[in-house]
Amino acid sequence: MKNSSASKIDMFNMDALLGIDKDEKNNILKISICDLYAFKEHPFKVLDNENMDELVSSVKEHGILLPIIVRSREKGGYEIISGHRRKRACELAGKMEVPAIIKELTDDQAIMAMVDSNIQRENLLFSEKAFAYKLKLDAIKHQGVSRQLVNKLSVDIISETNDDSSRQIHRYIRLTKLIKPLLEMVDIKKIAFGSGVDIADLSEIEQEWLYYAISSSGRYPTLLQAENLKRHSDRGELTEAKVVEVMQSSKKKTVQVTLVSDKISYYFPKTYSKQEIESVIYTLLGEWKAKQWE
Repeated sequence: MKNSSASKIDMFNMDALLGIDKDEKNNILKISICDLYAFKEHPFKVLDNENMDELVSSVKEHGILLPIIVRSREKGGYEIISGHRRKRACELAGKMEVPAIIKELTDDQAIMAMVDSNIQRENLLFSEKAFAYKLKLDAIKHQGVSRQLVNKLSVDIISETNDDSSRQIHRYIRLTKLIKPLLEMVDIKKIAFGSGVDIADLSEIEQEWLYYAISSSGRYPTLLQAENLKRHSDRGELTEAKVVEVMQSSKKKTVQVTLVSDKISYYFPKTYSKQEIESVIYTLLGEWKAKQWE
């Protein structure tokens, strides 16, 4: 019963998100898979993984419950706006057709609808969100700002319909400046998100130096190292040698040792005070250290 209610909520939200009205829902067409094309610059990956296996099983048992959204292509066929994973699931399930609603949208309208229909998915990669936000930001700028939004930044408009703040959206978009191998390291969390944001401000050649330093050492930049690299870059001081130097630096951890009084008292007369015990310990440690250098 709970799943049924959740499905109804998801259906309603998707309809509202894509601007589907009742008349359009009554005009669902069956479109051949051969006539469907992926959205140009679609930033969301369609993977044949465990989640896809579950979707394929659902398609085999129940069919496609939510029709995909498409628009006509000048060269024929239809471009998918929402439903790339559903289309792939149909292929794997042996379905030849997919239920679809055709919407005639401009490029910018289609981009915003495509992003909004996917951005709330769980377990998105950092790169997927980064390029999706950038696509939507560019689309909003192309459309211009309405009178009601004249005093708002484009990222503020995006944040109103997403969980991420304007500042976080800016940070995601900065990731799009990373060279591919470094962005992949952020996606698999070898490089932390915050570190990735900082090194994204390095020039392409500086990022390549960093990639080579990582490849040769097997060490990934910490947040402190990423900040240092960015600082040197901003000052025009970053060289390939400096990148290696920064990557080899590390903050020494303070070693803390706790001496248990019950165990220590075993070695001293009961009449010894705390100060006398400490004096003996430091004296013995001094003698031991001196012997290490003999």
